[in-house]
Amino acid sequence: MFLFASSLELASDMLKNEMVQLHANQVIETVDKIVILLTKSTISEQEKKALVELGKQHYHFGLKKEYFIVIFEL
Repeated sequence: MFLFASSLELASDMLKNEMVQLHANQVIETVDKIVILLTKSTISEQEKKALVELGKQHYHFGLKKEYFIVIFEL
């Protein structure tokens, strides 16, 4: 799914790759911010627009549930 990791076949190689690490850190930081935002009692129009824009930017990637490893289910 990621051009910068397309030549990496082993998980151990992916974990060592600087571009993969950078992207993973960005994803975690963004998810953290989104969780904090969504737990607020009110969300501003600007925050709503930012969330919608983020969704629009990623929609075309066609992510599927099967792409994610489920560690635990609530």
